[in-house]
Amino acid sequence: MARGRIRDPIRTRAVIIDALLGALDAGEVSPTAKSIAERAGVSLRSIFVHFPDLDELKAAATIQQTERVEQLITGADPNTPLRDRVDLVVAQTAQVFALQRRIRVTGLVESPNVPIIDERMRRGDRLLRDQLARTFAIELERPDGTVDEELLDLIEATTAWSFRHHLVDRCGRPPEAASDAVRRTLLSLLAGP
Repeated sequence: MARGRIRDPIRTRAVIIDALLGALDAGEVSPTAKSIAERAGVSLRSIFVHFPDLDELKAAATIQQTERVEQLITGADPNTPLRDRVDLVVAQTAQVFALQRRIRVTGLVESPNVPIIDERMRRGDRLLRDQLARTFAIELERPDGTVDEELLDLIEATTAWSFRHHLVDRCGRPPEAASDAVRRTLLSLLAGP
């Protein structure tokens, strides 16, 4: 971004948050205030005018990022055919992974030290689990009417960022192949005994 004074404090704050997220998405594991300021096109001083320290900036970025992720997570009517529900979940989790592919790594590293990051990441994980429970309610229901929590754990693990990360970033599979693997695994899990 070209240097130029931004007079709107709300816009300046947003530009700084976007610069941090952009740096993380570009693969910078621990961007410095200087690199964030350069990316945002603001002075180093501006960073600390809007955020008392980098942890506050990371917390604001985490809140913004988790809000973006939460908008992508929707459920499906459990009466919709299973394949359609699986396809919806696969598509949504692919979008979530694309949005936070590199950013989540930093969140995992920072979460033990910055409580708001840990809380927001856990909140997103709970939201996904709750949506999965609703989407696959029929398949998860045991004969006694309770939820098969073990099966839900497996579904959650299959749709989690970490599963796609393993397939794409560790095994080198293209995103489409990772989606196929998620789909295949979900269908196997949900087909029943």
